Amino acid sequence: MMMTMLQPQSPPSALRNRPRRIRLWLPAAVLLLLLLAVSGVLASSPNARVAPDSYEGVAVNGSQASALVGADVNDLFVYVYHAATTTWAIIPFQVDEVDASGYYTTTDQIPTFDANDEIAFMVSDLGDQAPAWAWLLTSDRLTLPRVEVKVADPANPANAAYAYIVRSQDALALAPADYVAYSTVDKTFDTSDYLAGLSPLAPGSSGWHPGLEKLRIKKYTPTPQDILDRTHIRIGIRPRILGICFPAQYLCEEQLAQYLPPDFDLEPTKDGPVRIVGGGPVTPTLFYRSSLYVSSSLDLSALASDPNVCSITYMRVTFDLRDPNQSAFAPATYYDSAGSTDPVNGSPPGAAITGAPRSWVQYSGSQGSVVILDSLTATGGTRAHYYRDNSTAGTCTEGADPGSSGSYGESGTEITNPTGMLGIVFAGVIQPPTAGPIGAPIRSNLDNPLQKTASTQYLCSVADIDGNHHVDVTGDIVPAANAWSCSSGDACYVAAADTNHDGTVDIDDVQLVSACFGWALP
Repeated sequence: MMMTMLQPQSPPSALRNRPRRIRLWLPAAVLLLLLLAVSGVLASSPNARVAPDSYEGVAVNGSQASALVGADVNDLFVYVYHAATTTWAIIPFQVDEVDASGYYTTTDQIPTFDANDEIAFMVSDLGDQAPAWAWLLTSDRLTLPRVEVKVADPANPANAAYAYIVRSQDALALAPADYVAYSTVDKTFDTSDYLAGLSPLAPGSSGWHPGLEKLRIKKYTPTPQDILDRTHIRIGIRPRILGICFPAQYLCEEQLAQYLPPDFDLEPTKDGPVRIVGGGPVTPTLFYRSSLYVSSSLDLSALASDPNVCSITYMRVTFDLRDPNQSAFAPATYYDSAGSTDPVNGSPPGAAITGAPRSWVQYSGSQGSVVILDSLTATGGTRAHYYRDNSTAGTCTEGADPGSSGSYGESGTEITNPTGMLGIVFAGVIQPPTAGPIGAPIRSNLDNPLQKTASTQYLCSVADIDGNHHVDVTGDIVPAANAWSCSSGDACYVAAADTNHDGTVDIDDVQLVSACFGWALP
């Protein structure tokens, strides 16, 4: 996946010797966040957000890279530049098609790259900024633009790195690494860092429930085990029987199927090399190599209008571990944004962990850590934090896995007397085993997205010696020819004619200016 820059004039051996064009086929498309690290390009630092160990992903849409709109999606590639070796390397990427309503799709009515479509890649793969004259040696480099994408930490703009979206019909493209994989058979999301799973049953069937029911942290142990009981959804209702309203009863996740929208099962639309995507602008599903983000919405009006329901008393969404002693996660510890800490062992904490909803919670154990960023909102109602660490079985079925009965560090948000539209968000980031809270910066990253600046670039702009956005004889070719063989410090040297900034106006510079004759900035 390597190519070299414009200088020297002969094409690299990878292009020169290939027997045929190699094309990368990208299937047309399926909120946080999601490492083939490029050695020596991004500097690792405990305080650097744009770094080789970053878990975050980047997505650039057509409205941000308008010069690429209308391109065949098979002619788009993402490269990074290595300043130390002055070489280019392709990185894993994908083109996700998005319809006019903002939903990921595989049947976009516009087959080419359009303003809604997205190009996704990983922060960990980014490289250096390329000089304006350093380009891939493609046959169409003089006519087609590239888009430079600068990715920066909004809190520290100097912490930045770059990628280049290249449009070409002959750019070398070998199959990049595949960071994620989705199995339609058992509904699992598999990466090098974790495996997460939905209920394998058909939506609406007996025993099916919405949300996750499996999580293995794979990165830090050779023998990962499922640490998750499931993500729970609970609704309390006051039933109406013969016109009489009775005390509140639970509706467990298995009992909610009849009230859920068709897309609540969270199954994705597309499995790409960088991320697995699904959903739409309000309820996206995104699975990256080290992070996941799932969301959905639920209109309570259908349940509230049921003649057998007097009122909805509460709604709760939680994340519940299996018994850490059964899942080899012990010793496990719970942390949260309010400073609460509790050993997760099935015994209630000494002091109740209540109060306002937490902006993050964290579970750390022998196999690794997972930082949970959940959110439950409603049009009306009162929100509060929920926490339960008690091995005593609750009121709902907890699943058949060993250690599933009861609650082990179960936490989330509950709303009393909820009304209107519910918004449900669950995000998780996989981190190493740790003794202490690490959730604050991860929450900050979610609330403060990386800055993306997309700039259209043309190779022939460096041949525009007089800067009038047009390469002609009088203003460009003649000055370059007159400066031929002149070096920095010579009276005849013209810096603008030294297109590759090597200190001498030589044949490479003159040939480029001549080849660009007639070019004008679009």
